[in-house]
Amino acid sequence: NTQLPPPIDDSDIPVAPTPDTSQCINVDDQIDPNIGYMLDPLDCNANIETQSCTSFREMFPSVATGNAIVIPCGQCVYMDYPSGSTLTLTEGLDIQGKLVFPDQDPGYTF
Repeated sequence: NTQLPPPIDDSDIPVAPTPDTSQCINVDDQIDPNIGYMLDPLDCNANIETQSCTSFREMFPSVATGNAIVIPCGQCVYMDYPSGSTLTLTEGLDIQGKLVFPDQDPGYTF
C-alpha cells in the first residue's frame, strides 16, 4: 500500500500579475499558413533588396555599448564576425532593416 504525500500548501507562493497587453500588436489576421506570423513591411524598406550591405563589425565596432544594437530601417547589414563567435547583446538586437547571415552559417551564439 503506497501512501501519497500530503497536498502542498501553495497559498504563500506569489502569483505573477497579468501582463498589460494593451500595447501589443494584434497579428491574428496576419498569419501566413506556410511561414507563420507576418507583419506589414516598413515603407523605409521598400528598396532594401537593392541596397548594398554594410559589415556588422564595421557598423557596430563594439557590441558592448550598453544600448540595443539597431539595424536602421532601409539599411542592410551582413554578419561578418568570425566563425563560432559569441555576441553578447545585453540590450538586445532591433532589426528594422535587414540582417543577412552567410549562406554557410558558421554557428553564431547570441
